[in-house]
Amino acid sequence: MTQSTCSQAASFTQDISLERGAISLAKSTVATLQLGVAKADGKLTLTEDILSFVPFNHRLGLGPYCLALDEILSVEPCSGKAGGIIPITYNAIRINLSNQQSYEFILADTHKWLETLNCVIGDS
Repeated sequence: MTQSTCSQAASFTQDISLERGAISLAKSTVATLQLGVAKADGKLTLTEDILSFVPFNHRLGLGPYCLALDEILSVEPCSGKAGGIIPITYNAIRINLSNQQSYEFILADTHKWLETLNCVIGDS
């Protein structure tokens, strides 16, 4: 990723930065967690050192998840699938962790999230 792309992603993140107590909220959006055929809508939030997903419906058992940024190996585009098989959207990202787990999120502004997360994990 080029330095100018990282600068653009950083300015995008900085533009919406908010202070909430001791935690600096850098970026947040409504997202759908996709684990195979299971899906859960919730809030995806990026802070200085974690990426978290908190589902709106806690009874489904899909989250919350808290991913340390230093455990993220890569972030790449992927497709959202119906029934875990049929691609229905390409507005999704896959987060690959150092423990071989991966998480897929369907969300808006996919390219901005990809740029921002790749810059953040590239800096760590």
